Amino acid sequence: MKQVNNRIAAFTVIETMVALVLTALALSLIFTGIRFVNSQSETFTSHLAASGETDRLYHALQADANRAAEVRQFPGGLDFRKADTSVYYFATDSLFVRQTDHLADTFRIRIDSIAYWFLNRRQEGQSETVDECSIYVTGNQHAAPLLIRKTYDVATLMCLTDSTDTR
Repeated sequence: MKQVNNRIAAFTVIETMVALVLTALALSLIFTGIRFVNSQSETFTSHLAASGETDRLYHALQADANRAAEVRQFPGGLDFRKADTSVYYFATDSLFVRQTDHLADTFRIRIDSIAYWFLNRRQEGQSETVDECSIYVTGNQHAAPLLIRKTYDVATLMCLTDSTDTR
């Protein structure tokens, strides 16, 4: 009798199991990589948002300082005075607020500390003129220092120093 070899070329069960295990490992590595990239993206986005809010506050403060005729400090804030208007900045628990005559703008930044100087002397009193202000802010758990400077012309500076000397 003649024997017919009817074998079909196919994978064995062990080869199939090895292929499935390798596929599962590859998919789990890909999934872990995607999760890692996604978490890094969320972290980067939150850092970017915090720095964007800090930049927005810094630019608003410096623009108001440049436009103001005089900058005065009061406990917990700043007063940027012009002849006809004033812009106030003050801190609440988790916000820094910019207040004009009819408008308020809020910055989602916590103020850790504010220090004021005039002619390189630290100002500790109330309602004193300042030419430099250091504000330490925290936004989204990230601390950053902001340095605001006001440059006075000579005539204004002489008037301001005369008025501070007589106090």
